[in-house]
Amino acid sequence: MTQENKNTKKWSKVALGLFIATNLAGNVPESQAKETFNCDKINDNIQSDVLVNYANTIKNYGTQNNHIQIAYNAFSNYNFANYQTQQTYQQNSYRYYNNYQVPTYTPSYNSDSSKNNISQPQFDNVSSFSTEGLAAVKKAEKYGYIDKTGKIVIQLQFDDASSFSEGLAAVKKAEKHGYIDKTGKIVIQFQFDDAYSFSEGLAIVKTNEKYGYIDKTGKIIIQPQFDDAYSFHEGLAKVTRDKKYEFIDKTGKIVFQPQFDYADSFKEGLAAVKKDGKYGYIDKTGKITIQPQFDYADSFKEGLAQVKKDGKSCYIDKTGKITIQP
Repeated sequence: MTQENKNTKKWSKVALGLFIATNLAGNVPESQAKETFNCDKINDNIQSDVLVNYANTIKNYGTQNNHIQIAYNAFSNYNFANYQTQQTYQQNSYRYYNNYQVPTYTPSYNSDSSKNNISQPQFDNVSSFSTEGLAAVKKAEKYGYIDKTGKIVIQLQFDDASSFSEGLAAVKKAEKHGYIDKTGKIVIQFQFDDAYSFSEGLAIVKTNEKYGYIDKTGKIIIQPQFDDAYSFHEGLAKVTRDKKYEFIDKTGKIVFQPQFDYADSFKEGLAAVKKDGKYGYIDKTGKITIQPQFDYADSFKEGLAQVKKDGKSCYIDKTGKITIQP
């Protein structure tokens, strides 16, 4: 299963949470926020009450600030707030919303792609639209892609499918993964045990229980050797070997020796790390810039990061100074 599909449920919850949060930020009553989306559950029966409570917390943090911006920052780590369209799950079907929370269409499927309509939901599953304008959909155990009009542009034929990124999407057939372009043409043959989206020109692939990286021609750039691997961000990728996190550059060179129990990807030049049960931040040389002291630490976004200490959450700047607190 590709990385995007593993995260689909989590992303869907985040999307709904953001919708509710922005409604609450506009002083819309909780009941009306729920009614707006007509949704008491999402995907795996996660009650929207949980998301409403979380959204209320975000709203309270932003009482003296911009409510919507606080909500945006809280959820944007999942890259959901930036999409032109959002998905949510309603009454056993999927529907798309635009940034103003107005339903745009409910996709449906007809075996004759020229007769697709958008009146009755018929897909078993849908992903969010990528920034490249296509969304993966599932019907009768097969995946394909639709555009923003609801038209099927790549027929349902794959056993699994991820979102498009940098012009390509990882798909699965007969237990092997390869890549297609936006016309549905196979550009990298089905040969990998697992495959993930391209980021900064490289994609993670798995073979013989180890992870490595390929370029857009399918050439292996970094040999499969890692127990786990993550996408490149800001020129570096985190990988694990022997249960330790380390960072590599695009040649596969280790940029600094592993010493952390956990590490997040770099965002805005810093990465959250965990050592001896506490979280702090490092720069791209591996130097600790904010000492491990937090019970939780999120990535930086627009100069701020959410952290938690002694049961209290707040936002810090890149020097570690608290800038927003309850």
